[in-house]
Amino acid sequence: MDDDAQQSRILCVDHDPGVLAGLREQLDRDFEFHAVTSHEQALEMIKESGPYEAIITSVQARDTLDNSNFLVKVKNLSPATVRIMLAEESDVPLARQAVDQRRADSKVVPAGAGHVL
Repeated sequence: MDDDAQQSRILCVDHDPGVLAGLREQLDRDFEFHAVTSHEQALEMIKESGPYEAIITSVQARDTLDNSNFLVKVKNLSPATVRIMLAEESDVPLARQAVDQRRADSKVVPAGAGHVL
């Protein structure tokens, strides 16, 4: 990337620092990477220093409703931000259902997809 070009800003949200480290490893070269461990922190960052080009949250089956509600809040705060939910392959249908029910207008991507963006 050209050193003078401004990188797109992304915000990743996961309670597991290991997941965030993995995302940073994949994305830090091409994006201005920010990470937090809670939805509350993410919403504060969006309010204080947004907008971000994309918000990425990862999910396990038990968290799909919570994550889809979070993505609706992101949509309301920052409608132009791309919202992505990473899910294990087996959880993708449940995650898509939760996103659709909440009208979160978000992408659900299998976590093993090789690339996120």
